Amino acid sequence: MVFKYSVVRYVPSVVRDEAINLGVLLETHNPPGLYLRFLGSMSRVRRRHPDANLLALRHLSEHFQKLEHEADPNQPVFDFAKSPGVTLDILHKGSLDTSFQVTAPRATQGDDPIAELNEVFELFVAEAPSADSKDRTALAPSRFRRLVANRLRQSGLVNENRLQPQFQAAGTVQPWIFDFGQRNGSLTLVQSLVLQTIPDEAMNRALLLQARVEDVAEAEHTAPRTIAVTDEVVPESPAWKYLDHHRVKMVSVNNGDAIKALMEPELYLR
Repeated sequence: MVFKYSVVRYVPSVVRDEAINLGVLLETHNPPGLYLRFLGSMSRVRRRHPDANLLALRHLSEHFQKLEHEADPNQPVFDFAKSPGVTLDILHKGSLDTSFQVTAPRATQGDDPIAELNEVFELFVAEAPSADSKDRTALAPSRFRRLVANRLRQSGLVNENRLQPQFQAAGTVQPWIFDFGQRNGSLTLVQSLVLQTIPDEAMNRALLLQARVEDVAEAEHTAPRTIAVTDEVVPESPAWKYLDHHRVKMVSVNNGDAIKALMEPELYLR
């Protein structure tokens, strides 16, 4: 099923556009419904903005609780199936240039709206790993790699005859492990890649990925076809331009049709 989601952001200064993600809204069409999950604590807001209007934050939560719903409003997930007039498009347009913004709706795919809501929440809202975590130097945090894996499996691209997880390719010194890959007359490598971070860190991830690909190409004596599944489509960013220059194909994790269109032709080659 295809759902739409938006991220709810607190923007203390609209001029500076410094945002803190507070929650996620997920919209279903059959049956119509709107699910949401918010941060359980506003401690993150207090840490970054001690002068934040916490009263307004509480009012925001109460605003959603006043809508008709079938679920317990004290739980982290709400289903506003009885409020057909509330849509993500309406909420987005009504929140432009305000301190509480609902981002433009984006598409995502899944079988269960609650599970999909939780995945999107983990990706965009949940606390990031600590600075000393090994994930900091990884190309993508573990929770994003899990999301990519779910997307590829949902698209029917992962099995013994197609993409294999934890794919090993030769390197000049030691083998490299990519999230997915396949040998099918040619070498295909698929890697999760998070670019929604500070520019220096995004560029560092792009450089690391390309360095691995070049090392594989030297060891394997063939240039692999490399696909990066990203969290954001940012064609104007330096990291994106760098990988595009080196012929790394990039696709958003939220675009299931584009993922299949990009990967399927290569996987069927004999």
